[in-house]
Formats: sequence, C-alpha cells, structure tokens
Amino acid sequence: MSAGEAVAWVDDENYRLTVKLDQSAIQVAEAVLARSRVAAEHATSELERARNLLRSGGITDQDLKTAEAAQRDAMAQVTLAEAQVAQSRAVLDGAEKRLRDTVIHSPIGGVIERKFVNPGAYVEAPTQLFSIVDNQRLELESPVPSTELARVRRVSASPSR
Repeated sequence: MSAGEAVAWVDDENYRLTVKLDQSAIQVAEAVLARSRVAAEHATSELERARNLLRSGGITDQDLKTAEAAQRDAMAQVTLAEAQVAQSRAVLDGAEKRLRDTVIHSPIGGVIERKFVNPGAYVEAPTQLFSIVDNQRLELESPVPSTELARVRRVSASPSR
C-alpha cells in the first residue's frame, strides 16, 4: 500500500444522514433569507412612499416613524437570516469533516504487518489498529557471538551466479 491509502472504514450511515440533514437546514435558512430580503425591499419601498406622503401631508409624522421602524426591523431580519445561513454552513462543514474522518488512511507506504482489531470491533482513539512496516528499508538485528564477529561481512544485494 502507499501512503495516504485507505486502510479502514468506520460505519458512516449516521454521518451521511447528518450531512443530508444539515444540507436541508441550509436550504431552509436560504429560503428564510430570500423571504427576509423580499420583506426588506417592501419595507424600504413603503418607507420611501411614507416619506413622499409626509411631504405632501398625506400621513402623520407618527406614520413615518412606524414605516422607519418596520424598515429597520426588516433589515435586522435580513441580518439574522444571513447569520443563520452562515451558521448552517458551518454546521454542515463540521458534519462533512466527521464523515471524511470515517475513513482511516495509512500514514506511510508499506505493508500491514499485524492487525490489532477485528472487523466490526468497537474502538476509540487512541486504539492501535495496525502495525505497518515500510519494507523499503529494513534493519536486521541478529545476535552474533563475539568470537564470530571477525567472520561477519557485508554481502552485495545483487544476485550472484
């Protein structure tokens, strides 16, 4: 196997469902934002209408203040809806990360020398799952009696004929 290759998977059904739920929450938040923007546009146009009517004497100063308050409220609703969309996106980002974390990747290239858990086993961090050996470079330890050290020689890696 190579470094970064997937070596284990965690049951991801709950994580996938959470991602779908969080995607739906974003759609709801975006719909609320769109509705809030429409309301804010209407409130702004009503405020402009009220200002024109006040100049012509068609409404009282109190009616204008009511229109101004409605417009400020509508703009605050837009700000709130924008924050809800941002919050929903952050929640989705977290859910997507947890879903990505259901796949365990090998930190190095090599071969799995030993498995410490069985498929289906419940494990928690920092449980060791595998022992991976990088077989590109191996070191050999061998006990040699001191009386035999003089006979030890380095042998070429190329095959002899």
